[in-house]
Amino acid sequence: MSKYMGAFTTLLLLVVIGVAIYAGWKSKPAAPGLMIEPVSFKDLPGWSSEQPSWQDALDAFQRSCAAILPRAPDEPFARRAVATDIRRLYGRNEDWQKVCRNAPESADLGPKSFFETYFDAVIISENREKSGLFTGYYEPVLNGSRDRQGPFQTPLLARPEDLVMVELGDFRDALAGQRIAGRVLGGRLQPFESRAEIEAVDDWTEPLAIVWVDNAIDAFFLHIQGSGRVALPDGQTIRVNYDGQNGHPYTAIGRTLIDRGAIAREDVSLQSIAAWLEANPDDADEVMNTNASYIFFREIDVENPALGPPGAQGIALTPLASIAVDRLYYPLGTPVWLDISMTGQILDPADETASEDYTMFNNLTIAQDTGGAIKGVQRADLYWGSGPKAGASAGLMKQSGTMYALIPKGLTSSFLQAGEGGGP
Repeated sequence: MSKYMGAFTTLLLLVVIGVAIYAGWKSKPAAPGLMIEPVSFKDLPGWSSEQPSWQDALDAFQRSCAAILPRAPDEPFARRAVATDIRRLYGRNEDWQKVCRNAPESADLGPKSFFETYFDAVIISENREKSGLFTGYYEPVLNGSRDRQGPFQTPLLARPEDLVMVELGDFRDALAGQRIAGRVLGGRLQPFESRAEIEAVDDWTEPLAIVWVDNAIDAFFLHIQGSGRVALPDGQTIRVNYDGQNGHPYTAIGRTLIDRGAIAREDVSLQSIAAWLEANPDDADEVMNTNASYIFFREIDVENPALGPPGAQGIALTPLASIAVDRLYYPLGTPVWLDISMTGQILDPADETASEDYTMFNNLTIAQDTGGAIKGVQRADLYWGSGPKAGASAGLMKQSGTMYALIPKGLTSSFLQAGEGGGP
């Protein structure tokens, strides 16, 4: 539709920025009770076990280095952090660039020894709460067509040219982590259409309709995951990746279904939500539209089928070695140790005899992505990979656990010696 197309002038963009800064100025997030404490590697739960895939973590970190090395050396590494302690803890880009330049010698050290040599571990907590919620995400595979035909009736849309997304932290440090989106009309930034309003449009054409898929519910969950692969009738597989959001807040429809008494709280999972939507087609659209957030995509090649799509850092995600985090506390590229309570059903959902008993999942991961629902100090989303098996594990994951950040040694010691970060 023409109202979604067209560019805007530099003057109007300046107006957008001004409106954005004014709108967010008085909503500075706080970090009351923030604590940063050192943890020795020998005291990290599971660090000495054989479970972690150290090489996957090192490979993922080195891919992150490709995004870290070009940065301005003297800028803060935790540029989007609000809390002063967090910004000081992570130092400057040059501190991390030194570690990245030493990464190639890890072949002599071994991947585990590399992290022990160049990093220290800390736990970041708020109000003494040292555990949190850990969920999973994956890359779904959908069936689609370049043309609207037969069962292929649900479009995956490209980012409209007049969608304006503003990271407020780019203009004021105090607004780090906040963003707004909309379009400029009459010199004013106005809200973009909601999911329901966008879904009501029926005449999408190229270039906005990238591809048409055969299942509206699968498309909805693709929006939640942020990226996916689409298998076309000619045997080609393309990848669609997050390229923008309409600015409306994300609402978890699992909460909607709980509030309506449709699903018991303890039974909520990706699988149970999808099953309810499939079983209630007359109500499915209305429930999905309670989440007003809408994602726009771009098409990219599947360069390495073993890796996932680019995350927020622009780096291909590694199964079980990449996580989505809250950048207010964990800058992208940060190694993060996970200690998560899992069940055998999550680790191997295809095994019908898998135990429901809990076991600890320990792995070193790299912060390479973000998510609308990933907010807080002890909160992360673990990337499982592509396809149905990864989706089954991710959909079942809603676990408690603890995460520990790895910080270059010189930064950690100087920060703690200065008496920052609080204590018991």
